[in-house]
Amino acid sequence: PGGVETLAASADGKLVAGVSREDGRIWVWETQSGKLIKESKGNLNSLRASVYFEDNNHLKVFEMSDSRLRILRIEIPTMQIEAGEWQTGGETNLRFSGQGKWLAGGSADREITEPELLVFDGQSGKFAGNIKLGENGSGAMIDERRAITVAGSGEVKLVDLSTREIKLIHDLKEGQKQLVAVSANGKIAALKTGEKEVLI
Repeated sequence: PGGVETLAASADGKLVAGVSREDGRIWVWETQSGKLIKESKGNLNSLRASVYFEDNNHLKVFEMSDSRLRILRIEIPTMQIEAGEWQTGGETNLRFSGQGKWLAGGSADREITEPELLVFDGQSGKFAGNIKLGENGSGAMIDERRAITVAGSGEVKLVDLSTREIKLIHDLKEGQKQLVAVSANGKIAALKTGEKEVLI
């Protein structure tokens, strides 16, 4: 009921985990059979959550409440939950980076024309920095220190969070562009265009 907010697959491909959009409960399925094998209690703090497999037996989930966030660590066999400390999180839609080192996201308000990429430590949830994305921009972390950003005008940039260096790598110009996904190894990014195409 209510659908799934976010999904993640284990490294061995045997499990998929999701968070309920309705009440924040966490589900774990076997991919081979499609069978639901684990389910947590509902948790309304975990709406707009993200989930990541730390290893084949542990999940990380972030939950939000009153502009704060914290990281939960869940042991899948027992569904026992360890909760981290609450941190200031803002009103964001956050997603774990490919290796789970970062949480990254931006404003949930789609009317904001000059958004920022907000970056949090994926272990503690502590705020690590922000990056201006330009008009109607989008972005994501691609490795331990770098982010890729795509402005609505089509400028694709790499940003080094440690040095604050910004490098223009492409200018795609025509039509609206939006970052869709980055591969776990940080080598490939997919961009959606206003013409209903995907660029790799």
